[in-house]
Amino acid sequence: MSEVIDLSILLEEYLDDASGHLDSVETALLALEKSSNSGGSDPQSLISILGNLHTLKGNSGMMGFTPVQQYIHRLESVLKMVQEQEEPLSAAVFEAFYTAVSSLR
Repeated sequence: MSEVIDLSILLEEYLDDASGHLDSVETALLALEKSSNSGGSDPQSLISILGNLHTLKGNSGMMGFTPVQQYIHRLESVLKMVQEQEEPLSAAVFEAFYTAVSSLR
């Protein structure tokens, strides 16, 4: 006897979870941008963004969404460069990440 798995339920859960992670990324991006505009830094927001993207990347890979997984991996790479102070937080970086979140949605 074999069970049939309803993939629509799995996809619905993935999309709901992805939406939550993207909401968290947007919130942390706003906090990071505000801090950056004030001349400060907000390492906790950066960690939050990286964590949410990492989870979304893994979930996308498990679902077989390889292009999404690879796209998120590139976003993580840029943020790690920012975290290691190899790439400055600029208006262009924030614009790129807001565009990326919109694209992922």
